[in-house]
Amino acid sequence: MLRNRHGRSIRRVSFSPLFAQSSSRVGSFDEIIKNTVEFIKVNYAEELGQLKYEIYDSPSYRPGTKKVRRWAVKTDQMTIVIYRLPIERFGQHRRKTHFEVRMSIEFQVFSAAAELIGREPDFFLGDH
Repeated sequence: MLRNRHGRSIRRVSFSPLFAQSSSRVGSFDEIIKNTVEFIKVNYAEELGQLKYEIYDSPSYRPGTKKVRRWAVKTDQMTIVIYRLPIERFGQHRRKTHFEVRMSIEFQVFSAAAELIGREPDFFLGDH
């Protein structure tokens, strides 16, 4: 048996649920988007039952713009486009808890869905 310099045998790689593939930052971002869109489709089926989504790393550059878009809408395709990097990186001046990160991502999805149907984001807060 081979031993390292501390006298212990060589160990195999340990796989922990903490490092499962689905726990990656990108995976959790995608999962939050998916779950939020499903929530909207089920609870607002009359207006958003056919909602589709796409996730891109970042929006294309547009000369003359002063703000980086977090999302876009494709009204003719009933689709929202969510941009991961601007949502994850901009406007975070302090560390956020997992709950705060989730709320921030969900807010962008709700805002995009509201624009898609010509509503304000607070549409999702009240009775419709």
